[in-house]
Amino acid sequence: MKLFALLLALGFYCLGCSHPLPHHLPDSRYYKQQEASLLASVFGQITKPTSHNSITKQDTIGIYDSLSFPHPSKKIVSKLTQEHEVSPDFIRLLNDTTNWSQTRHSTITLPIQQIAAHAAFTPKIASSKDDVPTAYRLSRVVFNKDFSKAFFQLTWSDEGGGSSKYVLCQKRNNGWVVQMAYTHSSFKF
Repeated sequence: MKLFALLLALGFYCLGCSHPLPHHLPDSRYYKQQEASLLASVFGQITKPTSHNSITKQDTIGIYDSLSFPHPSKKIVSKLTQEHEVSPDFIRLLNDTTNWSQTRHSTITLPIQQIAAHAAFTPKIASSKDDVPTAYRLSRVVFNKDFSKAFFQLTWSDEGGGSSKYVLCQKRNNGWVVQMAYTHSSFKF
């Protein structure tokens, strides 16, 4: 009887210890909702490729996720802290993403219909850039603790080359605004 009571007490203790994931981690439902909301609302603000002069809804462009988190260089971190007043806590969180297990976190459920409402082209989900001649690749988004700032990487590529940029966004009036879209590399094929 004492053993049964002990096991029962231990079971209730273990149930009390199970907490939902912290909301800033990519496996949490809140994170996934915020990530989809952010990507859909800012996509039209940041997708201005240099390779094409004009893009229309008739143009189909692939969008795929890279499953990784952005790893900003010291130069980007300096730019974020000096020019955009990003808090040290957020910088630590950005640096911690390099320690997050990439395979642990599920893939991005890309909000294609919402992105289509804001983009000048027709987006198509692609499993890799090889599926489509022209594509955007999105990293996972890193949010600060109160989900008022977000940081991610966007790469554009087509048959001629491409560019990659870091994007810093801030939430204002329940919507997202791009604060910085810094092109950190461009390439030609």
